[in-house]
Parts: sequence; structure tokens; C-alpha cells
Amino acid sequence: MHEGYKVFAVVDASGNHSKLATDLTIARLAQAGVVPIDIMATLSELQGSWNRPDAEQWAAVYAQAMPHYQLLIESYLKAQQVANEHEVLDSQR
Repeated sequence: MHEGYKVFAVVDASGNHSKLATDLTIARLAQAGVVPIDIMATLSELQGSWNRPDAEQWAAVYAQAMPHYQLLIESYLKAQQVANEHEVLDSQR
């Protein structure tokens, strides 16, 4: 930081013995100019965009890091299938 770098701390990448200790550590880092960030935000920063050839691999990474994200992926894929195959929506039956 002293040499002009922007420093990020992935705060959920390691554990701590209490929430208070975690909160104090994050506050101390923030006071020093470090940007607290979590693993999902880190992945998003690294990925940059869904408009890339390896988007499917990124989706798998997200689903592994956050299992309920798989539900969003399945919902999106089903919506694409319905649109592409011109299926009648349940709400239109």
C-alpha cells in the first residue's frame, strides 16, 4: 500500500476463533487502507464478465464455492431452453 498498490483482503478465506476477533481484524485492516472482500467478490473480479469462452467453467466454480448458485444456473438454462424451443409457459396454459 505504501508503494501505491491497492490491497484487498479476502476475509472469508480463513477462519478465526470468534466473530469479535474477525470484526476487529477487518476494522484494523480497513483503517490501514486495505479493502475487505469476500471469496465470491474475488471470483467476480477475476472472472470479469460472463461474455467469455470459459463461462461454463466459471459457472462450475461458482456452484462449487456457493452450492445454491447451481439453482440459479439451472433456472437460467431452463429459461434459455424454453425460449429457444418456443415452449408455452406454464402461466400461459
